[in-house]
Amino acid sequence: MKKTTFIGISLILLLMLFPGIESVAQNQFNTVIAGGSTSSFGRAPQGERAVTRTVFIVTGAEMAAAGFLLGQEISGLGFTYQAAQDIPTTGNMKIYLENTTATTNNKSTDWNTIITPMTLVSDASTTVPAAIGDYNIEFSNGATFTYTGDAVFVAYDFQNLNNPTANTTNTAFCDNSAVGGGAGVLSARSDVGSLVPPTTLSPSLFRPQARLAFPVACARPTNLSAGNEMPTSTVLTWDPSTSGGTGIELEFGPQDFTLGMGTTRSGASVTSPYTLTGLSPNTVYDYYVRTVCSGSVSNWNGPFTFTSLFEPSNLPYTTSFENDEFSYFGWKFERDPSGTVGTFWSPVNFGTGDPAVNDGAYSARVGVGVSTSQANDWIISRGVNLTANQVVDISFFIAVQQTNTTTDAGYNLTVGTGQDVASQTTVLESASGLSGTSYTQRTNTYTAPADGVYYFGIQNSIPPNPAGSVFIVVDSFMVTTSTASIDEVEEFEFTLYPNPASDQLQISVGNQPITQLRIMDMNGRLVKRSVDQQTTEINMDIQDLSSGMYVVEVDLNGRTLNKKLVVN
Repeated sequence: MKKTTFIGISLILLLMLFPGIESVAQNQFNTVIAGGSTSSFGRAPQGERAVTRTVFIVTGAEMAAAGFLLGQEISGLGFTYQAAQDIPTTGNMKIYLENTTATTNNKSTDWNTIITPMTLVSDASTTVPAAIGDYNIEFSNGATFTYTGDAVFVAYDFQNLNNPTANTTNTAFCDNSAVGGGAGVLSARSDVGSLVPPTTLSPSLFRPQARLAFPVACARPTNLSAGNEMPTSTVLTWDPSTSGGTGIELEFGPQDFTLGMGTTRSGASVTSPYTLTGLSPNTVYDYYVRTVCSGSVSNWNGPFTFTSLFEPSNLPYTTSFENDEFSYFGWKFERDPSGTVGTFWSPVNFGTGDPAVNDGAYSARVGVGVSTSQANDWIISRGVNLTANQVVDISFFIAVQQTNTTTDAGYNLTVGTGQDVASQTTVLESASGLSGTSYTQRTNTYTAPADGVYYFGIQNSIPPNPAGSVFIVVDSFMVTTSTASIDEVEEFEFTLYPNPASDQLQISVGNQPITQLRIMDMNGRLVKRSVDQQTTEINMDIQDLSSGMYVVEVDLNGRTLNKKLVVN
């Protein structure tokens, strides 16, 4: 998911030391639990059932990272939805808080036992939205709660006993990491069509992505988003603070830029929605916003990560999925339409050197647990420019992770003229019976029927799985030209020596002069180039290249040849 984190606590300290600067009348929501996993089982308020009850722990480390201080009032609770229910649903929400020194969720599964030691901080009507994004609740009609500096238990009881319930579930962003070695959340929903509140909750790892609020004099904007990407512009949106302030300041820059070192925008024209121009195509950015109030400014909210439009790539095209979302390198994932079989594709940061990674730190993964149907989740590549009758090789590395199962994996490799499943009309390979945790390379050839932009898809086709889990891991995806056949490559005697290499690389092509040489990394970035050599052999220093896989491409005598290079 796109990330939003809390930056700095200097303003909080200033307001605590000098409360007379401005009357405190607003709530600032800071993320205390982040995560890119999702759940539709009532971890956050669920409008498809009449009653949802949940209790989760926010650790002391998470509270500190979010900037909460000893003695601070907690005045609101927020969640974030990845998918919306079909209609808004209105009911009563009771919210409970409890200071604790616990390091895991050691609450009872009995609801009455759970809430007995807790403080009722809010008891008021609320509407669960039929929209994606942030859902913030400012506490009302409850006791004031003061944070004592360690972990916090958060519980809510949402009851919609008199109004229509939604026909479809919402889906909340969650963190599925264990807390203190155990489940971080307990939750339960009433049965479909029932008004009877559940009394026994069940444990889960999927804590909802959550925000807690505290009172401030000048609240920052919330619900940051971006969309309508173009090559040099995109549209940024946010919800202004409840008091509005006198204006907005915006700062943006390349992903992970240092706040204060980016490009700023301010003034009367900076309002949501805001069209941000001056971007570079195929680029990942972060942005921050803050509220300007009379005599003060809010904390920054951000970073929110977004992209300019990824234009179709020329050959060779390579990626090793080195970022947190597919959109950050121009790819797209499509969930199984039923949404009930397995997990969706996601880039996973396993870490450099992990056996689940072939190159870099990330790989793309998808899988299933126990299932009775074939999986049907897709990833679709960034567009690639091809010409009529051009022959290309599509290759990638694949491994399989099986846990307590003997079910083998499967996939389909496809190609089409659109970045959606419906356009993936040509199947290049249907693979089944895959197993083994070691990476193997798969290569297929495709001839473009006409000039155009082509997209390559990988469909998870893992069959029904009666036990355990099975995952597919994909890395080092490449589309390279095959204008020369294997015989022609041999004719040109195109060699790389040594390969793998670490210091020096010798590139030779028989008796054909090399007019241009390029080395690209697995994200398609040009890292080395040599032009107008007009020689049959080039010696190149590669000591500055990081360990990993690269593509070496040479132009000669009207031909373009590619070879894979491993740097260690």
